[in-house]
Amino acid sequence: MEPVYGIYSKHPLSDPTVYDDDILEHGTDAKACSYYRRFDSLGAGITSHNVSECGEAYLGYPCVYNIYGFGWAITGVADTRPGLPLSLAVDRDDEPDTRSGQKPVLMQGTITITGLTPGGKYNVYRWNSVATAFDYSLVQPQHTFTAQNTSYVFHDTQGILSSSATYYRCLAATPQ
Repeated sequence: MEPVYGIYSKHPLSDPTVYDDDILEHGTDAKACSYYRRFDSLGAGITSHNVSECGEAYLGYPCVYNIYGFGWAITGVADTRPGLPLSLAVDRDDEPDTRSGQKPVLMQGTITITGLTPGGKYNVYRWNSVATAFDYSLVQPQHTFTAQNTSYVFHDTQGILSSSATYYRCLAATPQ
């Protein structure tokens, strides 16, 4: 699986047609950088693990099987509560390959929250599994703050295990 960050086109993005010259921006679990590919370079046959079949070779060069290729689009968070935009950065990019037997490591996360109203009170929530994500009955706010500006940076001291899933949300605090 390769993460896709963006799609660029000379055509309106509301047009559902995929054009050969549309560009896909993607990452790979092999390097910490972005790659840009034309859509007409993505298709391959059943042996797409053979890079010569799908064009120029680089570590993690993904191809999509012509017959059964598919993808997913995340268009929002499975949460009915209105949250604020946030991004997560971790303190390392040398995540161990636990599938090959390497031990997971503890990463430190820093969350940047934007769209705040100065003087407003906010709660940061954290879940440590897919199964419990966004179930507020299972968690208490991990961090509460009053915004001084329109953005806020929170350093999570709990740490994130590299072999786990961690989810954050920031919501306006409801008056008690």
